[in-house]
Amino acid sequence: DKKAAKGQLSAYRWHPWLLGPNILFSISSIVGNLMTVLAFLGHKTNQRPGNFVICNLAVSDFVSGLISVYFSYNSFTVIGMESLSHNKYGCLIALATVYLFVHSSLFTRIAISCERLFAVSQPLLHLKYMTKTVSKATICCLWTLTLILSCLPLAGLNAWKPGACLAVTVMNKQVLNFMYLAQPAVCLFIVAVLNLITIIILSRKSSNENTCIHICTCIWP
Repeated sequence: DKKAAKGQLSAYRWHPWLLGPNILFSISSIVGNLMTVLAFLGHKTNQRPGNFVICNLAVSDFVSGLISVYFSYNSFTVIGMESLSHNKYGCLIALATVYLFVHSSLFTRIAISCERLFAVSQPLLHLKYMTKTVSKATICCLWTLTLILSCLPLAGLNAWKPGACLAVTVMNKQVLNFMYLAQPAVCLFIVAVLNLITIIILSRKSSNENTCIHICTCIWP
């Protein structure tokens, strides 16, 4: 088993020079999202209902940046990879934590896109129903859903063996395809469609306003 684990580690060992760029990217994410959170908390004028969801996105990305540093250590260094190669629950918890915050960010992007579409298509109803309570309830639902999904490997849906602590080696194929391939692709597709609809509605409203202005100018030069 030890020889097989070492062989697996060597097969999935990434080049150490990737560690630097990944940490720089993580630091930029940490700094940028920390500034967003501080701007939200430091000014009451920024604490509008819709901005609560944006702040939640910043928190998710901020923590994802912190976790990415730890993930980089375990993925790009020999000592890091060996530290989790024989620690089943340490490996599963690490992967579940990464999944939790990364996919919370994806679900939050869907919520933001829905909120923007609602604001553009039904501005009066948006002002009436988009309250801080609704925003906070939406955030709680997002975290609850993501937490349940992230715990699936810990509940037994895993194929862990001593070796590299990577999703492709630890997860069942069905869980891997659903959690790390199908779900992110579907989330990004939904975000793209919602944003496209929002842009179409905005462009139509803009053209209608320009038409009205042109007619008024012709009538009252």
